[in-house]
Amino acid sequence: VDKLDYESYYTRIHPAWFPIHIAFGTAGYKVERKMYKDSSVQNTIYTVNIPILHEDGSYHWYNQVSIPIAFDAKGQLVSHLNQYHRLCPYDRLIPSKPKITSKGDYLSGFDEMFAEAGNAAIPDCLSPLLSTSAQRIVHTYRKLATKEGNGSWVAPAKKEVREELGLSATAINKANVRIIKVLKKNFPVSITRDVAGFAVFLNDLCGLPGAFTPK
Repeated sequence: VDKLDYESYYTRIHPAWFPIHIAFGTAGYKVERKMYKDSSVQNTIYTVNIPILHEDGSYHWYNQVSIPIAFDAKGQLVSHLNQYHRLCPYDRLIPSKPKITSKGDYLSGFDEMFAEAGNAAIPDCLSPLLSTSAQRIVHTYRKLATKEGNGSWVAPAKKEVREELGLSATAINKANVRIIKVLKKNFPVSITRDVAGFAVFLNDLCGLPGAFTPK
C-alpha cells in the first residue's frame, strides 16, 4: 500500500483472525515483561504469521519478525523493529502459534501461555460468524477430541457429539453444513474441510477448551 500507519495496519488484519492475533501479541508482551527480570529479552525474537489485506484486495499471510532494538538505562525494552515477509495467499497456510526464540533456540516453554491466550480469544472470533448453538457444536467437538501419544488430536465421532448435545443425526448434519459454509468464507480452506477438522485445528492451536462461554 502507498501509506500505512499504526492504526490502519490493524484494519488490514483479517477480521476472523484479528482477536487471536491481538491475544497472541498481548501474550508476547507478557513474555517480554517476564524476561526483563533476567535481562534476556535482548536476545529474544518473536515471530508470528498474520493474514494481512494485500493491495490487490486479497489476504496474504505475512511472517512478522519482531526484534528488540532499543533499551533504556535500566534494560527495559523501548522499541521493536518489526519486519514483514509475505508468505502465501490466505488459503494456503495452516495457522500456528507464535514462537519465541533466544539466540536461535526455540523456547517451547511459552507455548502454553500462547495457547491460553488463543483459547480465550476464540469466542471473539466465532461469535460474529456463528449462532450460539453452532458455537456449542464446535466447542463439543473440541471438548470430546482426544490427544494421541505423538501430540496430535483426533476428532470424536459425530455420534458422540450428537449424543452429548441430545441432537438427532439429521439435526447435527444440517447444522454442520451451515457451520462449515460460514467457516469456509472466513478461515483458510486448509482447516475448514469439515467441522470436526476445524475443531481439531483449534485444539492443535490452543489445546482443550475451557467452559463454553460464547460472547
